Amino acid sequence: KAPADNTLLYVALGVGGFLILLTIIGGAVAIVLFTGCMQNSTAASQTNYRSSIESGYN
Repeated sequence: KAPADNTLLYVALGVGGFLILLTIIGGAVAIVLFTGCMQNSTAASQTNYRSSIESGYN
């Protein structure tokens, strides 16, 4: 009975560790994508602001 319990324990630990790893990787990817989108939007707004100023001078 003990070996079977140990096997179940190792399987549970493996699955739990795998899920934790997936969560960490998913969180990191989400953070990278979110910051990338934020940087792109701010850069676009800056270029739009600059072009509007230049067109105003023209």
